[in-house]
Amino acid sequence: MALYLKDEKVVPVSGAEIKAVAEMPAMGAMPAMQAPVALSEIAPGTYHGEFELAMDGAWPLTIALTDSDLGRAEVTYDLTTSRAGLRLLSFAPGSIENAVDRRNQAEEKPGTIVVDARRRQLIGVTTARVEHRRLIRTVRAAATVTVDETALTDINLKFDA
Repeated sequence: MALYLKDEKVVPVSGAEIKAVAEMPAMGAMPAMQAPVALSEIAPGTYHGEFELAMDGAWPLTIALTDSDLGRAEVTYDLTTSRAGLRLLSFAPGSIENAVDRRNQAEEKPGTIVVDARRRQLIGVTTARVEHRRLIRTVRAAATVTVDETALTDINLKFDA
């Protein structure tokens, strides 16, 4: 994992304290699992670390940043082993205002339903790439056809017809 930390003037921030952990929420009898990330600064404002996930699934990644000049911020990303990349889940700026690009939040359209990673894990939601195809489903069922007797009417004629 590589983390590039810059201030609002796009100047690399060195010496920041960064704590990162990916955590799979508890499910049923299975306790929560954590995968801490040990980050070290390899260049000014560039932090690098590695972590290993114990199993496939959703592992929300929380990164807490603390800098003596800039303050503190916490960012949580949706990290899922079934797809590449990260998606922003939450951002608690503390005193850091411009630490995160908020484009992902702005792209949500009205009527969008967001289910956090913990709930998705608990209810077993899976995702797949959308594909266009013709859907045909044939349903075969045993049935008995009867007449709706409430819709019947008796008509008596006075003449033979």
